[in-house]
Amino acid sequence: MLSVDRWPDATLVPAFGPRMMCTSCGIIGADAWPRSSGAFADYHGLLFFAGGERRSGAGARTDDEVEAFDTKGNRWLKFASLPAPRHGFAAAVADDNLFFIAGSGRCGGGGMMADTLQLSIH
Repeated sequence: MLSVDRWPDATLVPAFGPRMMCTSCGIIGADAWPRSSGAFADYHGLLFFAGGERRSGAGARTDDEVEAFDTKGNRWLKFASLPAPRHGFAAAVADDNLFFIAGSGRCGGGGMMADTLQLSIH
């Protein structure tokens, strides 16, 4: 069992990547990179994770991806991207809608966004 306080970035993809497959490209482990400060919500039985920031070869970047893990199908689903990359924001479910609220457009803070985005699946 892995402990959260001892979970190095290098462990994330190899430990879980073999079970994750991108439905768009079919590559196992695709887009399953360690990200932080994104928004998470359980919506229509899917575990959504949107935005966030990650460290890559040359530095850090803020993401606009919206993905969800389907626990019944044991697969990742990719949804339309956010209008702009953001991190440090919240997600909430209300009245059968998923909302993404506020956030920052730049790694490390700054560029605050005050909008609320709405996602509906029917």
